[in-house]
Amino acid sequence: MEARVLQLEAALADRDEHIRQVVEATTAAAIAAAGAPQAANPAAQQAAHQAAQAAHQAAIQEKRYNTAARALASTPKFYGTESWRNFESAYLTWYRINRIQDLDADFQKRSLLTCMRGKAIEMTRPKAENTAAWHDAADLNAYVVTMRGVFLPPEESEMSQTEFKIRRQGRKEDVSTYLSAKIALWQMAYADTERSFTTLMDETI
Repeated sequence: MEARVLQLEAALADRDEHIRQVVEATTAAAIAAAGAPQAANPAAQQAAHQAAQAAHQAAIQEKRYNTAARALASTPKFYGTESWRNFESAYLTWYRINRIQDLDADFQKRSLLTCMRGKAIEMTRPKAENTAAWHDAADLNAYVVTMRGVFLPPEESEMSQTEFKIRRQGRKEDVSTYLSAKIALWQMAYADTERSFTTLMDETI
């Protein structure tokens, strides 16, 4: 785990340095181009505008990455002995709150790996970064399904489906809370290829 944290910190430092260089270069180009007469050099003015836009986007991306990297310290922890369904629900909530979806697929998958502790690290080693399972998972959703297969046996998956179907809205429960719970159970009960929005709609209504 310490090696993973150090790897993430090193990647963050490299990315920050790269973005800093891009911002400096584009800003310098914008300043230089802005000094040219607009009527005499419209191409330079357009280049300055594009450079400024690139610098702005780079700054936004840098902020998103830094915020997400700091959020890794607050990921839910999973030791391999507790309920995977409860952990997955907590992880997906953390994922949405911290807008991890704004980052690239590898960062998203690493965020799930950083949750593993103790026995769970050993159990997920065959599916860790740079393994065949890692590369086969095109995005986080696919990687979650892969990890679910390690910790969620078929009988517990059937239990999840039953829990999804019997979940009903409480008399004093607001619609937003009910829908969030119902969708979370639906995601845990079915793999991506098995999910049907018709089933979700019918069971929700």
